Amino acid sequence: SSDLALDLVLNEIVEQARLTTSASGAAIALERNGEMVWRASSGESAPELGISVDTISGLAADCVSTQRAQYCDNADLDVRVDAGACRLLGVRSIVLVPVSEGERVIGLLEALSPRAAAFSAREVQSLQILTRRIIENVKQAEQVRAESFDQLEGQIEPDHQAELPVVNFKPEPDKPHWFKRDLLTGVLTGVVILLAGLLGWMVGRAGWDMAVRSSDAQLTASSMQPSTEESADPPAREIANPQKREKKKAEKAAVAEPINSAPIEPTTLESSAPETNTSNASAKPAVVKPDSNPSGKNAVVEPPIGGLVVYEKGKVVYRSPLSKPNQVSADVGDNALVHRVEPEYPEQARQSGIEGAVVLKVLVGADGAVENVHTVSGNAQLASAAEYAVRQWRFRPLVANGHPAEFETHVTVNFAHP
Repeated sequence: SSDLALDLVLNEIVEQARLTTSASGAAIALERNGEMVWRASSGESAPELGISVDTISGLAADCVSTQRAQYCDNADLDVRVDAGACRLLGVRSIVLVPVSEGERVIGLLEALSPRAAAFSAREVQSLQILTRRIIENVKQAEQVRAESFDQLEGQIEPDHQAELPVVNFKPEPDKPHWFKRDLLTGVLTGVVILLAGLLGWMVGRAGWDMAVRSSDAQLTASSMQPSTEESADPPAREIANPQKREKKKAEKAAVAEPINSAPIEPTTLESSAPETNTSNASAKPAVVKPDSNPSGKNAVVEPPIGGLVVYEKGKVVYRSPLSKPNQVSADVGDNALVHRVEPEYPEQARQSGIEGAVVLKVLVGADGAVENVHTVSGNAQLASAAEYAVRQWRFRPLVANGHPAEFETHVTVNFAHP
């Protein structure tokens, strides 16, 4: 329990260290069984928990041997750090502060940043203040652990031996073979009955589902059949009565003639239709537009795109428009910016002489954190670096109708050779 409480306090301290130094990652390592192990971390670039620290060579070795803070202003040029691993994590500068108890180093406090030479004496002073809190909490955890051990040791009585009760077991007489066979037969019979009942339930459930699907298919087919006089007459009656069939053909030709002679105007679906699946009485009617067929038989309903959907006879006739986040101008977005991370100039783009502006479309959440970044214009190499930096920005939350709300704005990041 004391180790768990210490881990909780260390996580709080490392988070405070990251925020105080504006670092992208921070971590705390403590001595355990003769080696340094990372016990708490914060941030994307921080090392994983449980990994041992190399105190024989490198930056950590210099910090332990000298018991002084060690700087790494540029990971690409400092031979004491792994440049490849730093590039993979996006780390350019590192600072290590020893956690010392007297003449002995019991831990390390580390801060990492994607910017070169990001740490100064002020940040080191802040980290040294936090190392005092680490030492105090480590001592308190060791004291609690020692008191718990003393209490447990005092409860043990080595000279006391519990008296075990003596139990005399009498062997039971063997049961006859017919009794064993009857018992086994009963168990097997019960299992068979249970399996038969389960099989009957599954067959009945499958039959019920098939009946329901068949009923739904019949209802759908009956609702889609036309209710005209022509479909109501069976084919046998038309064959048996050729005069009536010729009369119907003449009626169709008479009806079709005025339709073909004039184009169809767009019509509006009335809200008094008998079959309308909607609960919104104020929904706008959809417009039926004619296609290339002048007879009007293949008219297509083109509903607008939206969130609320209105159906009529199985077809979509209306969709309400979807809500969009608040749009904020670039000037207002710049004024709301409270934390800015400068992008790293890509080395390949620098060598190729690529420069210019990158315009990004940024979605900021109700808490002021950047939720999404989309490139509007700019070079692909520069846009990747700009997106990585802008995702770490923080904005002042936008208040709409008395509540925090998300908003969209445009950000321009300029890249130029020094």
